[in-house]
Amino acid sequence: MSYIKINILPKTGFTIVELLVVIVVIGILASITIVSYNGISQKANLASIKSDLANASLTIKSYSSIRGTYPLTLDSSSCPTLPVVDSNFCLKSSSADGFFYSSIGSNFNISKIDSNNISYLITDTNNSTITHTNSLTPLSTPTVAAGSFTYGIVVSPDGKNVYATSQGQGKIYMYSVDANSGILTALGTPTISTDANPKGLSISPDGTSVYVANLTAATVSQYSRDPSTGLLSVSASAIAAGAGTMNIAVSPDGLSAYAVNQTANTISMYSRNPISGVLSIIGSQIATGAAPTGIAISPDGLSVYVTNQTPNTLSMYSRDISTGILSAIGSPLATGNSPYGVTVSPDGSVVYTVNYTGNNISMFNRNISTGLLTIASPASIGTGWSNYYAAIPKDSTTLYVTANTLRVYARTPNSANLLSIPAFSTNIDTALCIAASPDGNFIYVTNYLASGTISMYRRN
Repeated sequence: MSYIKINILPKTGFTIVELLVVIVVIGILASITIVSYNGISQKANLASIKSDLANASLTIKSYSSIRGTYPLTLDSSSCPTLPVVDSNFCLKSSSADGFFYSSIGSNFNISKIDSNNISYLITDTNNSTITHTNSLTPLSTPTVAAGSFTYGIVVSPDGKNVYATSQGQGKIYMYSVDANSGILTALGTPTISTDANPKGLSISPDGTSVYVANLTAATVSQYSRDPSTGLLSVSASAIAAGAGTMNIAVSPDGLSAYAVNQTANTISMYSRNPISGVLSIIGSQIATGAAPTGIAISPDGLSVYVTNQTPNTLSMYSRDISTGILSAIGSPLATGNSPYGVTVSPDGSVVYTVNYTGNNISMFNRNISTGLLTIASPASIGTGWSNYYAAIPKDSTTLYVTANTLRVYARTPNSANLLSIPAFSTNIDTALCIAASPDGNFIYVTNYLASGTISMYRRN
């Protein structure tokens, strides 16, 4: 009998189940590695940003020790340009991202923004960074009652008080601010009267004076502010302005004030007594385009910009800091349709107008030496809404725009460019004027309704 020898070889492959198990294990290990890497990378980026800000703060303080003042502005390479150009004190960044910088008086702010739109801020008084995202959260008490058709709003420079005009009632509503929560509480004496139809208002840089533009009365009401109580009292009789007084702004040095007159198509100019806060008319009213509405002064106090609704333009003026007199410069620049509000970036390099029927934001680059503007590229960014006013908090990284929603835009350092972020809805029609707290932690918005409210938000 013969036999056939069969050699049975061991298996050399894997079953489907075994392969799936291996793939799953590899996937788990890979995900752990990616998460760990991302965590390490984010920590490294954060450490780099904080290091850049700390070094930048030291550089600015070194400049001040030699020049006797902080630089007012930086160029596109983050080198001081005003008051003295000095390339020995350029801010150094460890990445391609630049710095946001601003300086007013004895204060400076330096910030950077990371790839997740989180901003980091360092100031002259705070050696550790303050962090903000570009999102907002309504406060635990989301609104506070105000007067009918609430219009203008300002926060005091010390952050302790908020003031808002009630166009329907002819009053200023006065509030204290909780330093921790940001919630507003009406003062014991909650209101003070104005002239007819108050619109915009402004507060002096030293926080001792408040001024209100009265549309129908064509006047500016004047008030003294008690820093300890926050209460306002009349400092002098209302001073004459032009027909249809719409908005008012006080210069950064506190020596001048300017009111735009929508019906008269003019700007009223005033000198301000820095001790009493009382205004005095200087010169003749200066012409603008038709239906001027918004007004903004550059942080260096050298330039004034006014939006003109009917011709869809932005007028430019230089300011004589010794006399306060304005002089028109250049030709008015085209904006989107019906420009309403106007704001200047804290570093003075960019100007934005928010256009009511244009449903967009016009963007301009500013020559910090001459104050002249040039249309940026791109020239505008759409909002999809009718827009009213805008504000940029002190870290400079975010632009907030009011309409029926509160639109949010991330800014680019040393550029007019904006990045649209998903809209943050106020859930209240006709969000109108907007103000940020001095520390940048809170945003307040007036709601132009018969009921009259102020919405309150925390920057996360």
